[in-house]
Amino acid sequence: MSKPRLPARHRSGPVHDARRRALVLGLGASGLALSQPGAWAHEPALPPLPAFQETGFADSPLVGRIVGADGLALQPAQLLAQCAAASICMLGEQHDHPDHHALQAWVIQALAARGQLAAVALEMVDAGRRFDGPADASQGSAGPPQVSLTPMGGGSASRAWGRSQGNAGPPQVSLTPTGGGSAARPWGRSEASVRQALHWNDDGWPWALYVGPVMAAVRAGIPVVGVNLPDAEMMNAYRDPKWDASVPEAVRRSVIDDVRDSHCGLLPAAQLPAMARIQFARDASMAAGCVALLQSRRTVVLLAGSFHADKTVGIALHLAAADPVGHGAKLPGVFSLLLQGVDGDTAPRPPSGFDAVWFTPPTPPVDHCAALRKSLADKAGKP
Repeated sequence: MSKPRLPARHRSGPVHDARRRALVLGLGASGLALSQPGAWAHEPALPPLPAFQETGFADSPLVGRIVGADGLALQPAQLLAQCAAASICMLGEQHDHPDHHALQAWVIQALAARGQLAAVALEMVDAGRRFDGPADASQGSAGPPQVSLTPMGGGSASRAWGRSQGNAGPPQVSLTPTGGGSAARPWGRSEASVRQALHWNDDGWPWALYVGPVMAAVRAGIPVVGVNLPDAEMMNAYRDPKWDASVPEAVRRSVIDDVRDSHCGLLPAAQLPAMARIQFARDASMAAGCVALLQSRRTVVLLAGSFHADKTVGIALHLAAADPVGHGAKLPGVFSLLLQGVDGDTAPRPPSGFDAVWFTPPTPPVDHCAALRKSLADKAGKP
């Protein structure tokens, strides 16, 4: 699976251009108040933040920091409050980044523990596929694991854990099975039932990366719902000129440019507008899917690539056309968090289109253009 490139509007220097993270196109709340002091006093304690797996730029002062659109630092509890205050909370990921999925699982677990989570919507699953709760997952006698935390030894605190935690560093998480059986992952058969219900495509979306956030929702009894445009509808979108008018013309041109750049300039120019239509159709599908899941006083968390979560070009532009039943003319409030791996040129605040950014270490650089050239050459060489 190709790694998504951060679109040009989200990049701040040549390092991102060199890494060429391709958009995954399916062909192959602003203004929310910070939580007030003591607002969480009656709520369950926040789950421990995960330790980052990636190690690049470990000394960067940005790694582990959360920054709002105003440039001010946020604590995890404040970020969670802003997410919970929105009807839809989009978590814009780099698809192949394990730390991004660990943070998504943390958000899902924390919101579910407070009864503030309506559903988890997934770009990775076609609309019409869903898994609805613990009754479907209770296969086998062993219950969900008990989590025990062992603090790490000396050294400076992980920035993911927070500088205010002292120098013990983030805890190591170990899982202890409950009930009968000795399986290291006692909910393994539950995972199988979830994947079957969702028709999970492991080739496109490796389950090992997504098991954390998906199963965090399942174990909390939260519906997990596919919202992406089904593959069978992609070609119709590709050919349908109605999608050209589904966004402002300036946005359409910007997306066409991103499609060209993310495919390394290797696609015929005449093909780009039609490929942009698929992007718009996918965003519209995800918007409609999220609106259908809305509940009063609860938020729908959407896991999607950062391009889709950008409120200036992505899903948010299609909410008006999603016709929110029972919500009248009022559109649902949207909060969008960018999960971003840092490099030497990363700007210290979220790009336009996001309400906050949570900085993580980067994944190792990969030449995606070389991989795309080889893929196109292989296809051209087939009889």
